[in-house]
Amino acid sequence: MIKKLYKVKIWKLAQAFAIFGIIICGCILMAVIFLPIDTSIAQPDSDTSDKQTVVPDSGQAEKVDIDKIFRDGLFKSSSLVDSKPLADKTIEDIISKLKLQCVMTIGDKATAYIYVKGEGLKKCQAGDSVGNMFSVLDVGKDRADISIVGHKITLTK
Repeated sequence: MIKKLYKVKIWKLAQAFAIFGIIICGCILMAVIFLPIDTSIAQPDSDTSDKQTVVPDSGQAEKVDIDKIFRDGLFKSSSLVDSKPLADKTIEDIISKLKLQCVMTIGDKATAYIYVKGEGLKKCQAGDSVGNMFSVLDVGKDRADISIVGHKITLTK
């Protein structure tokens, strides 16, 4: 009976150590996966002849190498609006809200009347901006050339 008790206690103690070991290994594994060590910060000074220098505005006379402040890949370059599907969808949404009603000549200038869904009829001449939606580039016979975020679009009846 006593031998059986010791076997049970030893078995439970071994299970406790095994569970504790698994928890510790899991924590170490999580730390390795989710906390990567960044070794790309330090860069060797190989050629200092082509480096630009910056003088801080705070009146300090010492110069700082830009390469030490900024490292490669830190900032991403901006891309054109053309390559963004969300921008294309926004432009399509604006175009779907516009309808050229008519073009009239008032004085010596051609004037386009464009219906904007939700806002009503807008009187537009070349060079006008209508809200934040579009700018009128040119008004011709039965057409109006507009610009939406740098994209040229021709509205016709």
